[in-house]
Amino acid sequence: MSIKAFPHSKILLLAITCCCMVCCARSQVYTSTVAMADLAGRENDIFRWIDGYIDTEILRLKALKRQASQIPRLTPTQAAAHVLNPLGAYHTIKKFSFVWKKLAEALISQTWAAHPNISLSKISKDLNLKQWPGNRDLEGAASALVRLQRTYGLSAVDLQKGKVLSSVTEVHLDSNDCFLIGLEAEKTADWLIMSEWMTLAHEKMNKQSLFREAQVFISLAKAYLKLEQTSKAVEFATRAVALDPGNKEYRVTLEQYKSTKEACDYEPEITPAAELSVYEMLCRGDILQEKAVEKALNCRYKETNIPIKVAKEEILYRDPRVSIFYDVISNSEAQLLVDMASSKMHQAYIGQSKMSAMRISQVGWLGDEAADVKQISQRIAQITGLETTMKSDMSNAEKFQVVSYGVGGMYKPHYDAFGVHYDASEGPEYLRDSGDRVGTWMFYLTDVEAGGATVFPAIKVTVPPVKNAAVFWYNLKRDGRRDTYTIHAGCPVLLGQKLVANKWIRERGQIFHRRCGLDRNSPDD
Repeated sequence: MSIKAFPHSKILLLAITCCCMVCCARSQVYTSTVAMADLAGRENDIFRWIDGYIDTEILRLKALKRQASQIPRLTPTQAAAHVLNPLGAYHTIKKFSFVWKKLAEALISQTWAAHPNISLSKISKDLNLKQWPGNRDLEGAASALVRLQRTYGLSAVDLQKGKVLSSVTEVHLDSNDCFLIGLEAEKTADWLIMSEWMTLAHEKMNKQSLFREAQVFISLAKAYLKLEQTSKAVEFATRAVALDPGNKEYRVTLEQYKSTKEACDYEPEITPAAELSVYEMLCRGDILQEKAVEKALNCRYKETNIPIKVAKEEILYRDPRVSIFYDVISNSEAQLLVDMASSKMHQAYIGQSKMSAMRISQVGWLGDEAADVKQISQRIAQITGLETTMKSDMSNAEKFQVVSYGVGGMYKPHYDAFGVHYDASEGPEYLRDSGDRVGTWMFYLTDVEAGGATVFPAIKVTVPPVKNAAVFWYNLKRDGRRDTYTIHAGCPVLLGQKLVANKWIRERGQIFHRRCGLDRNSPDD
């Protein structure tokens, strides 16, 4: 067996060689029985070196095994379900960012002598891992927890213990997790949430905490000042200075907070719900549709372009027309769109801009080249009565945009139509001079356990993400103006997986399919 088979064998060989050289340096061994006796005596030293080396390696391997045994092992099915919970997703990113990555790096450094070709990139390739998550991913997952807590009114205490609504995981967030989430809440000015997580960070502090107690106190002081709780702000700033009297920044902060407190004679009651937008209130179900509007709505079997086929339509709003159609795509077709788009997924951008906090998702685009995909596009045309044929130039519709929403994935309020800002010369070649987005059709491809609704703040409509259903609305009025009531948003995904497929239908080709009304505000039938 080659000596290369043993880790650190070169170091051991060097030690044995040095041991032998002690008795061989001055003369040739065979010329003296005394020298030979001395050499024979050195054999026990060699055995002692080998035994010590073996003991060290055994201890190292035992420590590695102990470390690995402390990490819960999940089956592929369990792992897939684990990441559909935001705490499980956060925990998975944390494990790969720190535990597994650092363990891999440690193994590389310890076994390099025996395996000089091993590297992190080679391990990644063997694992079929495109990239290791980093700090940015962990911060993004922590930010998602803040967003979910704010939108759905979740308790920080429950989240720390692994509870999301009625779903309970084995994940318990430690002090470092709480501190990180508190810092992310600070970035988004969620001061009450920040105070809750910083309080938990202090309660859970131990020897493994990577932050100082004074840092928690000064963070709590800032949060309470922003909440106009000046007494508590001064209290925690004082405690921070007491722990770190040499910190000039802390001392200056304390004096500023004292001045603010003296100038204030009233501390308002903290009411987090008052800060929620209509969009967020719709997401959590705090706003219901007006009774007069609801009475005018109905369900029906809508006739399509094919006389023997009807579509199950629930009208959610009359003007602008917003409808949900049920059972308009099969399980196999939904999976086909997901499978075909998965290899094309990339981070979603807003227009031509860089990655934006406005949208947390990944997208992939699918044309109608495949017969099955083309058939799905034709079905949209049959139901809506609009032209959805794709063309190489001045196309009637865009490619399918398949969207996968990540941890707390959402899309803040926006318009699909470009309106007066639309430049016909911009965008892909096939869409130039195709006009604006007259209508949006969106398939829901998966079940979502909680969250993930599509909401229209201006008309107070909430569309639940029902698998194999689709929501449709017109973005433009019949005279071509953008309908400002169609501003909409995707609520954060709380539990489960949300995958959708958007088909944006352009003005080009609709001249005989959606005519102007008798006046500029004529509604759709």
